[in-house]
Amino acid sequence: ERQKRSIEAARCYGAAVEMKPGFTAAHENLGHLLLTLGDLAPAHRHLAAAHRLDPGNPVTLNNLGLLLRKEGQPDEAVRMFRQALAINPNIQVFHVNLVEAFLSTGRTNDAATAFEAALRRHPDWAGIPQIAGLAERIGRTGAAGNTNRP
Repeated sequence: ERQKRSIEAARCYGAAVEMKPGFTAAHENLGHLLLTLGDLAPAHRHLAAAHRLDPGNPVTLNNLGLLLRKEGQPDEAVRMFRQALAINPNIQVFHVNLVEAFLSTGRTNDAATAFEAALRRHPDWAGIPQIAGLAERIGRTGAAGNTNRP
């Protein structure tokens, strides 16, 4: 049912893009939907269009990072996540995605550094289950000040 709704939403965003090719939000939303549906080539096309139309949109940068990671370009994904964070460092998922990108390539120290920077900026995130899961994956346990890494 959810996939059916996503496909219908993608059709609607596609129609919006056809009617108004400069409609940034339609490209962004269509690209994100196609990404979640696993249709990477058209997702890339629409997210790239959204980025050309609004290069400072951190959500687009984050979604491009997710796409690039799926396409096997983790270094480019890291670059996109860092750009998104430079624009808006208060979005938790941007930090999570950066740490995940580092972990996916075995860059545990970089992941730990990014994780620690996020917690310094947002210490209240320490108790969030997704953040706690990342802490375990990078070898960090306990309170925000404790690290267990070489």
